[in-house]
Amino acid sequence: MASREDDEALALQDDELLALEAIYPDRDQVSIQRRREGSDDRHIVTFALPVVLSEKLRVGISQAASTSSCSPGSLQLAHLPPLTLVVSLPGRYPLKEPPIVKRLAAPWLDHSCKDDAQAAWLSSRLSEMWQEMQGEVLWTWGEWLREGWAEEAVAGFGPFASKPGKGSLSFTEPTAVASTTSSSSTTRSLSDILLAYDRLASNAAFEGGRFMCSICLDAKRGGACVKLQACSHVFCKDCLTDYLNLHLTEGSLRLATSCPDPSCVTSSARQGNGQAGASMGSNGQGLLSISEVESILSPSHPELISRLHFLVAKHIAESDPSAVPCPRTGCQTLAPLRPEDRDSTRYQSFRQCPSCSLTFCSWCRHTWHSPNPCRIASSDALLSAYDAASPHERAAMEVRYGKKNLLRLKARFEEDKANRRWLSEHATPCPHCSSPVEKTVGCNHMICSKCQAHFCYLCGTRLNAARPYQHFNTPGAGCYNRLFDGLLPASGAAGGEDEGEGGDGEEEDVAGEGAERREARRRDQEEHLLALAAIQAAWEDEL
Repeated sequence: MASREDDEALALQDDELLALEAIYPDRDQVSIQRRREGSDDRHIVTFALPVVLSEKLRVGISQAASTSSCSPGSLQLAHLPPLTLVVSLPGRYPLKEPPIVKRLAAPWLDHSCKDDAQAAWLSSRLSEMWQEMQGEVLWTWGEWLREGWAEEAVAGFGPFASKPGKGSLSFTEPTAVASTTSSSSTTRSLSDILLAYDRLASNAAFEGGRFMCSICLDAKRGGACVKLQACSHVFCKDCLTDYLNLHLTEGSLRLATSCPDPSCVTSSARQGNGQAGASMGSNGQGLLSISEVESILSPSHPELISRLHFLVAKHIAESDPSAVPCPRTGCQTLAPLRPEDRDSTRYQSFRQCPSCSLTFCSWCRHTWHSPNPCRIASSDALLSAYDAASPHERAAMEVRYGKKNLLRLKARFEEDKANRRWLSEHATPCPHCSSPVEKTVGCNHMICSKCQAHFCYLCGTRLNAARPYQHFNTPGAGCYNRLFDGLLPASGAAGGEDEGEGGDGEEEDVAGEGAERREARRRDQEEHLLALAAIQAAWEDEL
């Protein structure tokens, strides 16, 4: 009778092992060492299934007593290293006896802490599953090791549950975690191990999947795609490379460093921070960092990487009002003022071209002439003296400086003076880069075309890009309710009043059309004001 039970148990073991080999064909995940015929050996089954969390969870790392000088850490992980389980099958399994646990280990399992409470809890849960089933339990054990124990811990059960509450895991830094190489042995922290494994497992899962490219609308394997870091949108490498090639060739750094997905493009345009974020290497919503663009283009497109660096340097220089183009023919690279020269009187006009290394004066555009003072720097005083001089003194100055040079300087001086006067009367400087901005139509909320800064055209105050209209809706502020100032003529636009008495006579009938034209213009103005009031009310409700 006992022999028949043993034979039946061995037959059931063989069937279960065949099923395991079919379910887990990867021998790195489940390996089976079968017993030899005619011997007393037992079947040995080794599980090393990767732990895949249902979602990216917070994993807390606490320190053991011997390493209490270190501060605890917290990680966001979607994958954990495998929990290795080695079991042997006794002769009467699965009829009478459970599998025997020979080894239970993982990088995040510290057998030296809390009297091995973590391993004891895992072993007890495995034993409970056997007691409930009283049969073939190996597949159930494997699946529980792969994801079941983590789900229970996230729900708040067991020693891996985070103490403050549910929804996270808690591990203890092992007292000795080391990776040995052929030449040395270096100690690595549990955080480094978990982060490295999560990164490798995420890359492997991505490369093994299939994704829809939002540009060509074709499903491709992950190995031929790129997942952007900031927004997690996926594009195939060919489409993304063509997208970057197009915008870098055309010189559009803002679009080249923005996600091609329409939702991200709209978000970046609304925030107005595309180029500024890219030049600083930030990685905001929908933006690509410079290093990420380089990784997409390298190593097959070195010319586009050079173009990218050129556009970044150009954008930084153009955002600096002190930058001056190099006077050397064929170069024209923008040379900014060095930070150490900003408060210097002697070197305020010193520039050095970052491309050809030419040193020159930004005032006269000639090679650097220090310690000799620049004559063009005092051209205002020179031209004033030339205008007030007598004919004899003028002749002497023309001999010394050259008549054509003086006339050229005088023409440039008058032109610059007229330009400055016109800009002061018709434009408002950007509060970020000082570029003059003229409003031709629209409201008083402006966006600088140079640096994408938001500001008020009336007072020049820089505005919050996310809430630009709060400036015009704050009671008591100088620009309160002045969003549309200047959009309509002041006379009659506010209430459509007839000038009547005391008018200047501009509304008198001309060829019998004065009354009809006045009435038509009054109706147009009223309709326009009603439309503007509706728009402003909608913005105020949104804010």
